[in-house]
Amino acid sequence: MKTQIEKVFVILPNYIGDVLMTTPAIRLIKKIIPTAKITALVSLRAYSVIKDNPNIEKIIIRKDKLNFFDRLKLVRDIKNLTFSKFDFAVLFRDTVFNRLLTFFIGAKKIIKIDNTIAKSYKEVCCSAIENAFNCKADEKNYNMDICISKSDESVVKKFLSENDCGKFVTINPVSTRTSKMWNVANYPNLIDKVFLKYGFKTVIIGSEKDFGVCKTIYDACQYKPIIASGKLSLTETAELIKKSEIFISPDTGPLHISIAVNKKTVGLFGSTNPEKYGPYPEYAKIIYRKLSCSPCYKNVCPLTENKNLCMDQITVNEVLNQIEKFIAGEK
Repeated sequence: MKTQIEKVFVILPNYIGDVLMTTPAIRLIKKIIPTAKITALVSLRAYSVIKDNPNIEKIIIRKDKLNFFDRLKLVRDIKNLTFSKFDFAVLFRDTVFNRLLTFFIGAKKIIKIDNTIAKSYKEVCCSAIENAFNCKADEKNYNMDICISKSDESVVKKFLSENDCGKFVTINPVSTRTSKMWNVANYPNLIDKVFLKYGFKTVIIGSEKDFGVCKTIYDACQYKPIIASGKLSLTETAELIKKSEIFISPDTGPLHISIAVNKKTVGLFGSTNPEKYGPYPEYAKIIYRKLSCSPCYKNVCPLTENKNLCMDQITVNEVLNQIEKFIAGEK
């Protein structure tokens, strides 16, 4: 397709997993227009997962939460940084402010991603790019891009050595929404059984603020896990997951990081629809408890009784069975 497009502005979603799911579409833009110069606007929390993305020339970081004055400053800063108008803008997160932002920076053409379509987010993003450029990709590639540096590899190698960690599984027990979390009381049972049956240690990841949850799990375990909560950066955590045998997590950013680094993954879903975040490779297995109220996408479970019932119905044995299949080499 012949085009005069040179400058592309992409507004990325707020959260880590959502940002990763836009990377196939960003890669597709570069495939269609190899000379395109892509500028990305990303939240501070998600910056690390795209900071070394080879398809993005310039990155503008914004605060995770913006007040009125932050928004005015952002418009001014983007105009000062970019100098000339953009040929094309992609709103991977379609909000009123993002629409205004593309207007004020003078984008000539705008494509808005409709996340209400009953397809996976990755598919919706790629299809929107194809439609905008009136073309079809030679083949669909939904692999997500995350770049791990030599420094990340070195830090993780040292961390594992200092903790005498050979073969291990990695667990992420925390999510930004409590409605997505598996019962914390399940993890000690799972960790102990994984060690007794397979001899695998467990490394628990999370941010610094998640340390309390990780310590609660640690204290209840007979075979003590290693707590990495708050000790590694996001890309270092990606390298840690990559080095592990299996990764286990509810629906949250590290789950998508695990899939991006081609790790055998067990995803636990209840309040969100896993089909929205696929398609999944063979090495990612999803356990989903769909109730009459699922998916609700609520931050906190709205049930007055049996809170988080969807997630509570996932058993330790179900997770263990999937681990067993991975180890046995079954699909």
